[in-house]
Parts: sequence; structure tokens; C-alpha cells
Amino acid sequence: MVQACGWRGFALCVSMWSLWSWAANAQVKIPIVKWGQKSDRLFLTIPLKDVQDPMVKFSDGLVEFSASSHGDQYEVKLPLLRHIASQNSSYVIHAWNVQLEMPKKRKEPCWKRLLKGKTSHSWLKRDHDKWYTKDCQAAKEKWRVTYFTRKMQGKSPNAGPSGRYDDVDSSDSGSVAKQNIEEEKQQAQTRWENTRAQFVAKAIPRTANRKKKN
Repeated sequence: MVQACGWRGFALCVSMWSLWSWAANAQVKIPIVKWGQKSDRLFLTIPLKDVQDPMVKFSDGLVEFSASSHGDQYEVKLPLLRHIASQNSSYVIHAWNVQLEMPKKRKEPCWKRLLKGKTSHSWLKRDHDKWYTKDCQAAKEKWRVTYFTRKMQGKSPNAGPSGRYDDVDSSDSGSVAKQNIEEEKQQAQTRWENTRAQFVAKAIPRTANRKKKN
């Protein structure tokens, strides 16, 4: 570089090289990422046409993507909220988009967000076509039943080989848990009514006060 520019033009060459590097890096864009989910897997869709030189890398808590499309370079790194089964993850390149499918590490209630950080991004959007609401709700209800069953049995809700609640079959314990929850509600209602009755009994009627003053 020194020989090509000469010592006098070295500083100018360095400036031009820095400007060129900055311009090259400025061309890298973040693609739109649409995400959906079920209780046991995640779906990503990146709507880029005719991608070339695609690179998709899965790790337990991170998904990396890069590719070029119609002369533009795109890159994105997605640090996930929780882990996925990276060895079983896959992707398919179509003419209009790139689709990724990633099994979650375990079946669980659906995630509140995709990324580990809570910062919102304009390029990250929910894919309503791949959002399985009924499946998510069923997983949430099963989680609740298992959670309360463990609590009422004096066990840790996080106990079990998986560290979550999937190792417990809630089919047998569901009726018991629901019955205990109803009993707790009735007991709370009874306590509230007794407390209210005590306050009412201690209260002095206003009419009595007025008669004494008169």
C-alpha cells in the first residue's frame, strides 16, 4: 500500500481506504425477520428474494444468518430467549424467502418474545400465519396445572430431569389440582366474608349518633 501510494500520499491512501471500508460495511443490512411458534418449536421467515451465498448457523442460544440478495448484503444475529435443539434445526431456501424451523429444547408454554433482550426492533415482526394460539394456550394450561399440583404436594415446581414441568403427566393430577384451586378460592371467599362481617359489627350506625346529638 505504501509503495502504491508513495510516502507523500500515504495519509491520503489511508483515509480513502478507511472511507471505502466504512462504505462497504454500511451496505450490510439487517433483513426483516418474521417469527412464529408452537409449544415445541420456533419458525422464522426471512423474506429475501433470490438469495445467494446463504449462511445459517444454529447454536443452542443463537441463530446467525447472512446472505446476499439483488446486490445487497444482509446479516443478522438472534440471541434467543431460551435454548433450542440446534442439532435438529433446519432451513429451506425458496425463491421468495428463507424459512427456518427450530425445535425448542423442551415443550413449554409459548415464549413472550423471541430475543433474550427486551429491546424492540422494527425489523422483527410476529408471523400470524405461524402463530398457533390454541397450542400455546393448551401448553399454558398444562403448565399451570402441573405447577399448582407440585406446589400443593410440597414439591419444587422445577423438580424433574428436564428442570421444567414436562416430565409430569398432568392427566391424572389435573382434576386434583383443579379441585384444590377451587377449595382455595372458597376458603378465601369465606375469610373475606368473615372479615367484612366483623367490620360491619364494629361499625356504629350513623342514625344512633344523630339521636345522641339531638
